[in-house]
Parts: sequence; structure tokens; C-alpha cells
Amino acid sequence: MAIQPAPSIALSPPSAPVGTLSAWHRYIDQLHPEDIELGLPRVAAVAQRLGCQHFTGQVVTVAGTNGKGSAVAVLEALARAAGILVGAYTSPHLLHFNERLRINGVELDDGAWCEAFAAVDQARGQTVLTAFEFETVAALWLLARHRPQLLLLEVGLGGRLDAVAIVPSQLVLLNCVELDHERWLGDNREAIGAEKSALFSSNCAVVYGDLDPPQSVLQRAQQLAVRWHGLGQQYHHETADGLWHWRGVDRAGGALCSSAPAAPCLDANSVSAALQAWFLLCPEARLDAASAVAVATATRLAGRRQSLFRDGVHYLLDVAHNPAAAIRLAAVLPEFSDSPPAVVLGMMEDKNHRGFINALRGSVGAWCVAELPTPRAAPASTLAACLGSLGADVHGCDDVPTALARAGVLAGAGASVLVTGSFVTVAEALRQLEATADRAGAVL
Repeated sequence: MAIQPAPSIALSPPSAPVGTLSAWHRYIDQLHPEDIELGLPRVAAVAQRLGCQHFTGQVVTVAGTNGKGSAVAVLEALARAAGILVGAYTSPHLLHFNERLRINGVELDDGAWCEAFAAVDQARGQTVLTAFEFETVAALWLLARHRPQLLLLEVGLGGRLDAVAIVPSQLVLLNCVELDHERWLGDNREAIGAEKSALFSSNCAVVYGDLDPPQSVLQRAQQLAVRWHGLGQQYHHETADGLWHWRGVDRAGGALCSSAPAAPCLDANSVSAALQAWFLLCPEARLDAASAVAVATATRLAGRRQSLFRDGVHYLLDVAHNPAAAIRLAAVLPEFSDSPPAVVLGMMEDKNHRGFINALRGSVGAWCVAELPTPRAAPASTLAACLGSLGADVHGCDDVPTALARAGVLAGAGASVLVTGSFVTVAEALRQLEATADRAGAVL
């Protein structure tokens, strides 16, 4: 059953801070008793007061269960290569909050965010926003000041009631629809697809980045007569003869095609969808197909199939956190390692632990489960019990650095370690590994 917006609540807000970004975050986190309150009227009202709900440039909303950040990164790289001023708002961040907003690939500093938070706090009056809503309006205020020619907005959760949905878009890139966030979006792909495809409007183009769209998505597209572009239909990609081939269409329906000498660094479906979206937005004269494919396939993003070497061990870090993402990750592991890698695993409590583990189990070796420094995390004992019930070789660890050290020993010199399960797991590992990495490796 489709979710309904929660009723608005009124609270007495704490005193607004002055000064640092961390002080603002502490303040914002206290404003609302819940992390999530889906619904648009409150956030739209504040954005309207600030004049940051409508943009003169082209707007792309990027939704989907997996691969959103990768698609945004590719579109951002294409815009920069074409000389187009691009703004990108994504979530969650990996290492630090400022990653969430970039203008031409450059993160905005703490001072800009503090100024934006102060503007939102003044404009909201007695309206109570969740932390994500507060941050989203602040990001839109900053973006409005920079006036990007292309604005990329990543949906935080779902689509229909997510805060970024207040901004009308010319194109919706819906990467895929899989099971995740079931508490909020529904327990089947049809319900989740209905939530995500509610972003479609009658005057927008839609790029769908998977081969199997739910009927709810197709029905919504048909009802609105959107300009539909589906993977395997209007655009394609394949690896053949040692090359990665991409075919798509331009805004007028004309055929485009080009090849690259290697598969994309990021998920191929995400890269392919981003390429198709790009050519629906911009004429080929701005960036021809060969140049676009070269840029797209070379684009990298931290925490997505990111590869590092340390002390003779090869580490692959990926923020996959649901079964569908784990299936895609398992498919590329043979490109990363000749032997099954040891795994450093940490997950959030609300995720499908068994489904995620089962998707990877046949492709990996020993598991080192870690306690994570957040109350949302699943205890390492919970993950260990799940792995033990499946007959896996499991090792419990107090934290991610301990799990990395243990996995490195289990893997041995010249072997490999996979770090996965959540953004927090990968972030903790990156902080540990990047301080002592002896060389950066290629991203698959």
C-alpha cells in the first residue's frame, strides 16, 4: 500500500546557533523528533518564501533504489566537459557533509552552508523541518544563488514525498526499482515503483535504467504520455570484442553510437542511463557521442567500486547495502580478484541482512563483521549469527579498523578484501586506508 504523508507537527524549536557548521547540525537535528517525515507542504512553503523552488536552467531529478550517485556523477562530468555550469545535490555523504552540494564539481565551504542554514531558519518561522528537509532547502537556496545551467537533484528516499520533489524537472532518471526502505515505500516492487514514478509529469522525459520496470512505473508513464526511454529499448549497452559499446537516441530520435576501450568504472546501467539522459538534454554538437562515452566510462566516485592497495593487500570498497546492489557487486568481483576476497561487513539494522549476504556468499571467502559507530547500525553479533546460520566463516570485530586488519591477515599478501554493507562501513574503512595507502588502484 502506498505511503501517506505524516501529519505535520508543531514544536518549540531550540535557540538557533551562531558560528560553526557542526553547531548548525546539532541545532537542526533537534528540531524534529523523527529523522524522516515524508510530505511536501512544509518544505515547499519554506522554499517558496526563499524563492528557491523554481530554476531557469534544466533540472534532472535522479531516483532509484541503487546507482543514483553514480548517475549524478556521470552527468556532472559530462556537463563539465561540455562547459555547462552544473550544480549537483546528492545524499547521503560519504566522508563529510560538504560533499552533498557541488558547483562545477567544487564543494561549497562551511561558511556558505552556515549562511544558507541561517536563511532557512529565518524563513521557516514556526514550520518544523526534518534535518534532511532543512538541508535540502538550504542546498536549493545556495543553488539558486549560483544559477546553474544544469541542476542535478538526487532523491533522498522514494520520490513522491521526498523533499527534492518540490522542484519541477524536465527529466527524471529512474535508475531501477528494487526492495529497500520497505517501511516507508512498501514491501514489493510495484508499490515502490508507484512511489518513485510519482516524480513523472506530463511534460518531462523519463530515462529508466534497468531492463525490468514494474508495471506501476510503465502505467504511470503511459498515463502521462511521458517521453519514455528504457534500457534495452531506446538505448543499449554491451561488452563485445574487448570494447564497451553504447547506443542511444538524441532529442529528435536520431541514432547515436560509440564505443570505449574498457567497461565503465561505475555500474554500467547507471552510466548508460546517464548518457541517454545527457543526449536528451543537450545536442550532440555540445559533446559528441565519442567524447561523451569516453568521459562517462572514465568517471569515478568514492566508495563505488573504489580500489586501494595497502601492505600488499588489494581493497575494494563499495557502499552496496541491499540485495539487488549485492547481486551487481558479486557479478564484478571476478574482475577485481582471481580468488574470493575476505569481506569486511557492517550494515544498518533496517536492511535485509540475509538477502544481502546470500547475494554475495558464493563469491567471497571469510567474513569480518564490524560494529559501526551509529545507533542505526545492526550489532555485529546479529550479522555474525546470520552468517553462522548459513555456514559462513565469520569473525566478529569491535570496529572497522579491527575488521580491516583481521581481513587483511585472512586474505594474506597479494590477496583481496571487499569492504561493503553501508556508507558508514566504507567511510570508516576509507579513513583508515587512505592514511596509509601505498598506491591508488584502478576502479573496476
